[in-house]
Amino acid sequence: MKDRGIRWRRVMEQANADGEFRIAARFWRTRVRLDLGPESVRLMVEDGAIRAIEPCASDGACDVSVSGDRDCWARLLEAAPLWQDLFGAAGRGDFAIATADLEAFYAYYPAIRRLVDILREESGS
Repeated sequence: MKDRGIRWRRVMEQANADGEFRIAARFWRTRVRLDLGPESVRLMVEDGAIRAIEPCASDGACDVSVSGDRDCWARLLEAAPLWQDLFGAAGRGDFAIATADLEAFYAYYPAIRRLVDILREESGS
């Protein structure tokens, strides 16, 4: 991740204008927390659109959390070899994914994956 950080407002605008994300997230109502090392943000998703993004604590309320240290996020957002997909990186133990509803997570994983693509574009990687 570049030092300038991720412009979360831009991520929300990009996701909400992205047809692939909108289709993958349709009917989804959730709070996704991304823990990017010491920074945590919560995204409120409702029926295919991100309605809000706000900073939060690393233990902030959410339905799904994706946690990793800054180096892991940097590799994922750069799509470094063997780091192209969040699920693979999580399978290696580089990210922790927590959810009470694993079935919903799998159903909406394409939305998460597309969100990672949008984060890549926004981070300049």
